[in-house]
Amino acid sequence: MADLIDFFSENHSRCSAHMLSTIEKRLTLPYKKSKLSIDIRTLCQEAAVSLKELHSFIVEARKDSLVREELGTALRRSVTTRFLTRFDMVSNYLTSAERISEAFTKLRLSTLANQHKELLEKHQPIFEAYVRVVQHVNKFIYKLEV
Repeated sequence: MADLIDFFSENHSRCSAHMLSTIEKRLTLPYKKSKLSIDIRTLCQEAAVSLKELHSFIVEARKDSLVREELGTALRRSVTTRFLTRFDMVSNYLTSAERISEAFTKLRLSTLANQHKELLEKHQPIFEAYVRVVQHVNKFIYKLEV
């Protein structure tokens, strides 16, 4: 058995899709010994906070069955065990922003409508920048999965 373990550990190569997914997950979390400037580290922290706020908002909104029924995948949340679900969460949210507003108005969910509006006003540029950066990683992973 030990020989078998040695054989596989010596010949193990990392999956490219896993490596790219790790890059996406670590994008806003620089390593402590990173040589990034303070300004870049601050931007990474702001992006991480923005993404966390979006995830929290989506989790909260999806608790309402009418919202889930009305919006379906427009409010997709990220799942840490799946490739690029955070990317999917952000890009779906941005492309569905108007539809989300209309649904909250239609369902008379003023609290969620206000939270949605504030989230976009505060974080939309960060969300858009995140999508622009990660879409390149996303393309490679999709090619590898096919």
